Amino acid sequence: MPFWPGIILAFALTSLSATAAPTYQVPSGARPVEVIDDQGTHAAFDAGQKAQISLVGPGRVTMRCYLPDSKQVTLVTTLAAAEPVSHSLQPKKVAVQSPTGLRRLAKVDLDLAPGPQVLDLSSPGCVVAFDGASLATTPTAPADVPRRRTVSAQLVADAEAPPSVPSGPSVAASVPPPTGAPAAPKRIRVALRLGALVPRTELGAGFALGADAAYLLPVLDQRLRIQVGFGYSLSPYQGARIVPGRGYDPHFTQNTTLLPLDVSAVFEQPLGSTGLSLYGGLGLGVLFVDTTFQSFDATTHVSDTTFAPLVQVGLAYPLGPGTVLVDARYTEATADLGPLGLAGQDAVGNFLLTGGYALRF
Repeated sequence: MPFWPGIILAFALTSLSATAAPTYQVPSGARPVEVIDDQGTHAAFDAGQKAQISLVGPGRVTMRCYLPDSKQVTLVTTLAAAEPVSHSLQPKKVAVQSPTGLRRLAKVDLDLAPGPQVLDLSSPGCVVAFDGASLATTPTAPADVPRRRTVSAQLVADAEAPPSVPSGPSVAASVPPPTGAPAAPKRIRVALRLGALVPRTELGAGFALGADAAYLLPVLDQRLRIQVGFGYSLSPYQGARIVPGRGYDPHFTQNTTLLPLDVSAVFEQPLGSTGLSLYGGLGLGVLFVDTTFQSFDATTHVSDTTFAPLVQVGLAYPLGPGTVLVDARYTEATADLGPLGLAGQDAVGNFLLTGGYALRF
């Protein structure tokens, strides 16, 4: 029976191939990062905005993804010659924040075909670590290795079980110790807003724009922020009025410019796994009021400064490198606009409805 030795040899080679653990290689120039979470210490590296990672299969590799803030992000993976796959990663509510400010997100399973593979990553500053693969000590995927089409990556929920222990050299022992200072959490938030101001009096609605700068306090998972806002709006009015000391004016005109400068405390609460966040806040501002009256062919200019309490609510949704905002605010104030203010509108309380975009630094 001369065919039995061949069958035994083929079975032995197949067994060795099946038990060989996948390996990976850290991209050149990637900064090692130590990630500490509720599952212990894992070696990881900063993949930056884009990275190419060399892998050798076969087998399944689990890629853990970390990010220095708690917002939902999009990770794009391209394995071998497969089509790019987008993953919407949402932080766990109970994730433990590490001393480096990183938070554990979900994990991505990669099914590797036999042989060298190339994994392209595209994400907003993602830090990654691998489970089920050991770190290669020599290059494993030269640039001229052909890419194979394999099963696309599938996003799975982050399990509570401890990570699998890779065979071969330890990942943690193979990665050099971190160099340089750890990345600091981004706590400065800057937003630009554009919309409309709707006065609660007979003044007409007008164009409005605003800007906010906020500091995210290191409490309550950075959901509480102190915010300074500035804005500009113009409210017109034209109609018939009785002007004190002058009489009836059928063509009375008032143009009021509002320049608010306010300070507020804002709390933001994520709405489950939708990616949306609801926020609300209270504040107090100084309102600079500049008004021009035109009555009986005479133009009068009046200015005043008054205090203005405000209430704000809004929705936020992560998009690209920042966050899209839909913001609503109410301000109550009355200005001293002199005798003509009695004929016109000296109550300058208003609703401010804007949309905007915010970035964190």
